[in-house]
Amino acid sequence: MKKTAVLRIVNKIKKINPDAKVSQMKRTEDGTFYLAWSIFYKDEHYLLKKIKSASEENFYRFINGQTAVVPYFYGSTDYYGKRYILLEYVEGKEMNKPTRTDLIHALDALISLQKLFPETKKSEIEEIGDSIETFSKSISARREYLDEALLRQTMDNLTLLYPTLPRTLCHMDLLPFNVITNKSKAVIIDWENFGMFPYLLPFARLIAHTKPNYDWDFVLSIEDKKFAIDYYFSNYAKGLGKTYEEYLNELNYFLFYESTEWVYVGRKYGTFQKSRYQNALECATKLAQIINKI
Repeated sequence: MKKTAVLRIVNKIKKINPDAKVSQMKRTEDGTFYLAWSIFYKDEHYLLKKIKSASEENFYRFINGQTAVVPYFYGSTDYYGKRYILLEYVEGKEMNKPTRTDLIHALDALISLQKLFPETKKSEIEEIGDSIETFSKSISARREYLDEALLRQTMDNLTLLYPTLPRTLCHMDLLPFNVITNKSKAVIIDWENFGMFPYLLPFARLIAHTKPNYDWDFVLSIEDKKFAIDYYFSNYAKGLGKTYEEYLNELNYFLFYESTEWVYVGRKYGTFQKSRYQNALECATKLAQIINKI
């Protein structure tokens, strides 16, 4: 689609032309609005998104046509000083409460991307994505707010571990709401932050913040979490030459890293849900004990 077509869509968002059916997208978890709009136009369905940085547009331009598990990119434009991209609208649901089939589709989507961009293609991604130093800075920032010696030591061990691990294309925020699933496949969206990082980073984030409780934001039963861990090993990590024991140990480090997110947020900013913070602290402590065989 040409840039002029993107401009027409933007104009419709501003109600200059009422022909298109436009609705702003809402977050499933709290009902607030995304800076994204669903657009029906001439029997076709698009997603218009306001972007914060050029890296997301660069990613869609780069990946276009190479895979079906990322939305198709039609074009972009500036409008009143803001940048918009026009994407394929993916029919489906967020993976907040997935079925086993949804889970398999999501894992297959992730694995296919990681296989498409192994470490040998590092330079292609590094030209447009975040550098490995982004991850290093995140580790350092979180460590600063870990008061417990065991947690600090475990984070230090992760600092030593991650440079030794295979790197691949990683979505830096692969929470379940950034995966859209339907009957045939899953599509991974919102590529604001990505790069060539340790292979376990997106998988750990996908499963780390889930609970079996149906009133939680991201629901995953104990059985499905175990299934996901085994499936990812059999279909991806094993092919990297990992034994199951090595894989589990490395995965525990990245689950630990994910569990420190809310500890960091709570202690740095002092604005947090007490139950969420306490759950994160308990989870981080338990994982540190498992890693250190305590």
